[in-house]
Amino acid sequence: MGKRLTASFVLLTLLSQLFALGLALTLMIGFRINPFHYILNLFISPGALFLGMIGASGAIAGCRISRMPAHGKVVLVLGVFGIFFVPIYYYCIYRYTLAQFGDFIPITSYADFLSYIFEHSRRSMIGHEPGAAMGSMGYSLLLTHIVSALVGNLAVVAAIDALPFCKACNQFHQKDAKRYLRFADGYTLMAAMDHVSQDPAERAMQLMSIADDAGGRTTKGTMRVKALQSHCDRCGEHALVETTHVFDGKAFRKRGTETRNWKSLRPRAAPLERRPMPPPAVAGFGRKGLPK
Repeated sequence: MGKRLTASFVLLTLLSQLFALGLALTLMIGFRINPFHYILNLFISPGALFLGMIGASGAIAGCRISRMPAHGKVVLVLGVFGIFFVPIYYYCIYRYTLAQFGDFIPITSYADFLSYIFEHSRRSMIGHEPGAAMGSMGYSLLLTHIVSALVGNLAVVAAIDALPFCKACNQFHQKDAKRYLRFADGYTLMAAMDHVSQDPAERAMQLMSIADDAGGRTTKGTMRVKALQSHCDRCGEHALVETTHVFDGKAFRKRGTETRNWKSLRPRAAPLERRPMPPPAVAGFGRKGLPK
């Protein structure tokens, strides 16, 4: 598909953006839960980040259906959606506020609405009490929401890039098998991997059958290896992606990723050929057009 955007990609991305917007509006209007209320570490809006990722999730299916990697135009589309997601959300709230309370509030324009919202807003840090009204500094919250939504959208680009892709055939791989292996610590992991073949095809088979060493327990220092095997159904290219994580006491943190590729011994299937059609028999002539 090259670097052209397809209708499937644009449509699926737009649908996921509308779903994320509808979810945010439902939380705010239906349940009085502001998805952008809390701020983490002064610069991150978890709600905007999460909604941005939901809004861009349709791009994953769109790229797979369109057999299109996350090239520059994909990044541009998701970036535009990420920048405008928060302003569109607040515009919808503005229209709803006018329809419900327009006779009681002195707000005449969208800019006045944003001024009222953010100048009277209070920075709500997770784990802290809300502070005083921020005044003109409240607009920094709007910027925080926009940047977080943008980061959430662009994080999906990294997820698309992580999918095995065959450049020769210009299509994504088909998943064959996935396995999670856990080891008590790094030394146990290294000892187990010393006995695993370095040949990609043999290594894939061994990782899919190797025994789990952690014994079902997850403690600080536990290592986890995610092995994902996939293939291209056109040219027979195979890929084995190994991602290593370590448990820090709260969650598994990514340590590194290694990809191994190899070609299947089975060649690409030849395209079906049409059998030659014999000329029609005509009265007085045989199949070869000669007199009987």
